[in-house]
Amino acid sequence: MRERAIALLLLCISAPAGAVGWFSPPEESLGRLCVKSALAAFPGKVERMSVKSVNRAWKVRVYLEQNDGQERIVFCDALSGVIEKSVVVDDLYP
Repeated sequence: MRERAIALLLLCISAPAGAVGWFSPPEESLGRLCVKSALAAFPGKVERMSVKSVNRAWKVRVYLEQNDGQERIVFCDALSGVIEKSVVVDDLYP
């Protein structure tokens, strides 16, 4: 038992900060469902994503570049994956 505890301690100490493996940051895991929903509704490429806590709910913004070249922001509920709103970026700045 003691050997396992020491091995676990050494593993935690020696693992680099940017290590990949079974752990993923909460923002990434919360945003996966929304990214899938956004890409299903608006095929293209994800440029970036942001996750925020708003009134005890997790909200995600997915910034997409659609296949037709339009840029779009998709607002989504992180826990359900339901798209609440989407906006074409060109419509924001006429």
